[in-house]
Amino acid sequence: MQGVKLDGGFVIKNHVLTFEVEGLRRDASLLFEDFCRLKLDAQTGGKKVRTALKASELVLQSLAPAAIISRYPPDCLSGDMLTLDGACFKCAAFIPLDGYVDSVFAYLLTVGELPKGGDMLEDFFLYTWGTCYLYAAKLVMERFIASNTGAGRFVSPSYGPGYYGMDPRHMDDIAAVLDSEKIGITLSAAHQIIPEKSAGGAYFALTQGDKVDLNWCRYCNKGPGCNFCNMRTPAV
Repeated sequence: MQGVKLDGGFVIKNHVLTFEVEGLRRDASLLFEDFCRLKLDAQTGGKKVRTALKASELVLQSLAPAAIISRYPPDCLSGDMLTLDGACFKCAAFIPLDGYVDSVFAYLLTVGELPKGGDMLEDFFLYTWGTCYLYAAKLVMERFIASNTGAGRFVSPSYGPGYYGMDPRHMDDIAAVLDSEKIGITLSAAHQIIPEKSAGGAYFALTQGDKVDLNWCRYCNKGPGCNFCNMRTPAV
């Protein structure tokens, strides 16, 4: 990842991160092999491996990983409401964080547009490579955020539109707050993030992470916008 630590000022606006592709490639390959249960060995692999390797090269040709981050003081969170530059994000899962927040990091992350495949198998591998590169970039970004928090701080998981009961339409607000076009991100009329392999939300640097209840589903209104409700049995 290119770039330096954030400066000494507390509020940081639209700090752009770029990533070293070779480092992401190594991590994404490990994630891909684990997810697909394939060993990416061109010498011993069959058709699936050859197709997966071809898809990997296609993705690398268009890969454009970048993130944009802004840091905010703790008073931007009050109860279930996070206010960033006048944009309000309501989420019941914020409630247990209030009182423990040292700083808030809002972010957008993308790996760029994915190419189209020639058949269903290639399309699947292209999509999967995109997911793996996005996740690999997210891990690097999280380490960067952690390095810019105070000693002894705990960095929360990401909170974002479509998760923990937060309205998916809030992605429009995050894109506006963070000047998303700086890294090539736009939103469709249906509030879908473009490019598809992109993500956005907020991390919280917490003063006492061991005291914070991170059972998000406990506070959720079980609204239809939560992706976790579509992937797992709803919790109590």
